[in-house]
Amino acid sequence: MVCTFARTPVEVRSVTVLPESGASTIAVISTGPLTPKLQVVEDPLRLVIDIPGSMQSSVRKKIPFRNEQIKGIRISQNQ
Repeated sequence: MVCTFARTPVEVRSVTVLPESGASTIAVISTGPLTPKLQVVEDPLRLVIDIPGSMQSSVRKKIPFRNEQIKGIRISQNQ
């Protein structure tokens, strides 16, 4: 007999950008601990932050933010 427990996904409640001098921080608020995976992808050059085991709640699809290094921030959920 094998017992498995279904993990309840951690809910991502909000994503915001905190502009700082010379850098920016992305803040993710969730219902539990997250372990993000970072990946740089080219054509076009972008940073992808994957958060396995999480699900979106009412997070905005686009975050209005732009500076010299960041052209835009988009959020989506892939299964």
